[in-house]
Amino acid sequence: MRKKRDDHLNKALIQPSALALAVEARRRVETFQFDKARATATHAIRLAPGAPDGYLALARVLTVSGEGEAAIRQMETAMRLQLHYPWYYIANLGTAYLIAKKYDRAATLLEEATRRNPESEYHIAMLAIAYAYSGQQPLAEKTVVRWREVTLSHGQPSQGSPTVYLRWNCQNEVDRQYLMTGLERAGAEDQRLRFRQ
Repeated sequence: MRKKRDDHLNKALIQPSALALAVEARRRVETFQFDKARATATHAIRLAPGAPDGYLALARVLTVSGEGEAAIRQMETAMRLQLHYPWYYIANLGTAYLIAKKYDRAATLLEEATRRNPESEYHIAMLAIAYAYSGQQPLAEKTVVRWREVTLSHGQPSQGSPTVYLRWNCQNEVDRQYLMTGLERAGAEDQRLRFRQ
């Protein structure tokens, strides 16, 4: 599936649109090419400053680069341009607030995002972290239980001790440790929790 996506994207990048560049920026984040992802997202914005795609892509790059405040500004711009935005715009904004250490606002946004998409294990984990850092321990623990249930329902083995994976392409170890500590505070203290690399 990924090869087919990459083939289509490579064809689209011959004469790129802002949308194709935004998708390429995301692909570069997935392969830890953060500087190239940032440049690609910025190119998308220059190509179509009135379209949300480049701003959304740049917000994602800034979030995984640990630049929460800048990510919030880009995400808010994308939301102004996309009047009827999907749930993941709210989720991305909530994650940016989490990285900016504005936990109450992050929790409010991530609550809404996971209400709209209750199967997004990644954003459920981000919500647990926001609760933990904002001192809402009972909600954090309850959210970790929900996160594990959703993760297991997505294909983890039902016997033994499943390893719960969280994909977070952090640019540096400090950001990765920040998220891991948040999950531990939320009650995910066992060794079954791992970050995908």
